[in-house]
Amino acid sequence: MKKGFLVLLIAMLAWSCSNDSKNQKASQEKTAGASQEEAVKKDYTVTLSIDGKTIRFDNVSFQNGAPNPGVKSDRWDIYGSVKDDKESTINFEFEAAAPTTIDKVYCNIKGYNVTQAKLVIEQLKTRMAKNSYGVPLGPEITDFKATFSGKARKYGSNGMPTNEVVDFSGSIE
Repeated sequence: MKKGFLVLLIAMLAWSCSNDSKNQKASQEKTAGASQEEAVKKDYTVTLSIDGKTIRFDNVSFQNGAPNPGVKSDRWDIYGSVKDDKESTINFEFEAAAPTTIDKVYCNIKGYNVTQAKLVIEQLKTRMAKNSYGVPLGPEITDFKATFSGKARKYGSNGMPTNEVVDFSGSIE
């Protein structure tokens, strides 16, 4: 009886190991297939022309406004900053699922009081991001291209907006 139990235990162990190698191979093939899906562009740049200056925001990130992980949402926030310069920031908040024109978009440019902003989304592709176990994490942007323009009032030395209005424009690529 002990010999039969030992043989059964060894057989189960061998079967388990062979299944692990099959599962590992299937997982590697699945991962390879996933990496062949549309790649996510990671390096975006926002270029802003305002008040005779051009500012390039190299540190750009997209955040989805989904209330919970795995939930699809078309609400997006774009944050931009300049490396080694915490004084230059830009932020957009919008809701879109496809290329479109948004005539009134929330825009915040540090040092200016934005009174009017328009965002023209030329390219917007998304997918549902998943972790290594295949669990949905939420939407992510795979490709984005847009232009923007608007008007802003400068801040005075007292920290309050002045009556001086400047035009601004730029692109997100």
